[in-house]
Amino acid sequence: MEKSVKPLLFSSPSRARQRSTLLKVRVCRETSRRRRVAWIFNTIWKFLFFTSLLIGGWAGTSRLLTKFFYTNPCYSICHVHVDSENVFSDEEIFASTGFHFGDNIFSVDLESARKKLLAIGQIRNVILRRVLPDTLRISIRVREPVAWLVSEVEDQKRMPRHVPVGSLLLEAAGTFYEPTRVLPRYLSLPIIQGVNQELLASGDPLVAEDLLHALDLLRLAAARRNPPISLRLLDLSAGYCIRALGESDEAITFSTQDFEAQLDRLQELMKVCEHSGRRIASVNLFVHRNTPVRFFGKSGKYPFFPTE
Repeated sequence: MEKSVKPLLFSSPSRARQRSTLLKVRVCRETSRRRRVAWIFNTIWKFLFFTSLLIGGWAGTSRLLTKFFYTNPCYSICHVHVDSENVFSDEEIFASTGFHFGDNIFSVDLESARKKLLAIGQIRNVILRRVLPDTLRISIRVREPVAWLVSEVEDQKRMPRHVPVGSLLLEAAGTFYEPTRVLPRYLSLPIIQGVNQELLASGDPLVAEDLLHALDLLRLAAARRNPPISLRLLDLSAGYCIRALGESDEAITFSTQDFEAQLDRLQELMKVCEHSGRRIASVNLFVHRNTPVRFFGKSGKYPFFPTE
């Protein structure tokens, strides 16, 4: 008797699960590939779009700026206001900047012009401002000197009207510069001589120290009142002392230390001379007690810096 064979209508569950897993893997792979391609395409498209937008915006903005600002005749420089404390003329300063009337106010380089003006030794600070539509304001602060630095002067009573070649102006801090323009008030400034300017320019500390001592003496003397002390000339050539010439032609020898005490003794002598009617010809303030003093004679003449 033959056995009946039943046909296999369904596969085993394990094989069905394997086919389902393979199908899911293929679907996920295709989906991932499509998403990756879409992301790359979107990224490239967005990049190109924003790049085109930026280029277009830059080109459009540049054309608008050029048309309405950089080439607009309404923004051409027509007026220049210069405040230079009456030291320089408006024409001098404007010419030094390198600008010209008619230049576009937005095209000029203010920082470059500021550097050109600061190259002038007599100028301490510069401020340049645009005032729309056609005005340029230049504010200049000049250096304020307190003394002259010269190699040697023939007239010891005052600075000559024609300043000797190589003469420098000194500030209170010890900085020095060659004047571009000599104002009338500069001619009455005290004179400092006997300094090697080459060593000073090279930064020699000893020369710089002597110069600072002289400036300190001028500062302290200018602050004295009742009676006032006016020093017209300081000679630093000796090195160990400062030989000064006063307003009344008195020769005064200072030590380089303790200026306050020396100025006190000088004022005491000046008060005594006021009461006695005498005039000091020379005084050596090196000596603390029994200070050597000489007085002018009846003729009123006495040589400058007399030797003992």
